[in-house]
This record gives sequence, C-alpha cells and structure tokens, in this order.
Amino acid sequence: MTSCEKWWHDQNLESFKHLVDSGYGLALAIDKLPAALTWGQTVLYNEPIPLGYKVALDGQYYVYNHLHLAIQVENKPNGFAIVAFEV
Repeated sequence: MTSCEKWWHDQNLESFKHLVDSGYGLALAIDKLPAALTWGQTVLYNEPIPLGYKVALDGQYYVYNHLHLAIQVENKPNGFAIVAFEV
C-alpha cells in the first residue's frame, strides 16, 4: 500500500458516503484567514471544500485526497504576513 492508498472498512465507507451525500466539507484557514476556493474562473470565500463527490451515472464515490494550496505572503518589517490563501 502506498502513502496515497487507504483501505476502507464497510462502516467507514458508509460514513463517508453519508458525509458526501449530505454536502459536508472542510473549512480551512491559516492565521484566521479563510481559504479561497477556486473552481475554474470562479473564486468563492468561506465555502467548505467538499470531501468528495458521487458520479450520478454509476453511483461511484470519490474522495478529494490531494489539495493544491497557494499561500501568498507579504514582506513586513517584523516578518511575513499571509495575505492570500487559495485552494
């Protein structure tokens, strides 16, 4: 098993399916700055990042197990400040 693989037990799998079907997501923040979520050309703020999705045609569930984080910082006299955080 690689570091990216996870074997799901039936109980965990059913819990995950329920969470996806219910629209649960992750709320990410750095230094109290909420993440901006980018979908194509659309940028959303204070929106949860979905845990995964279900394909309507075959009913298969997929987990978002990798996120790309972009953190922008600004140089300040006493250090750095985070000015943007995008997923």
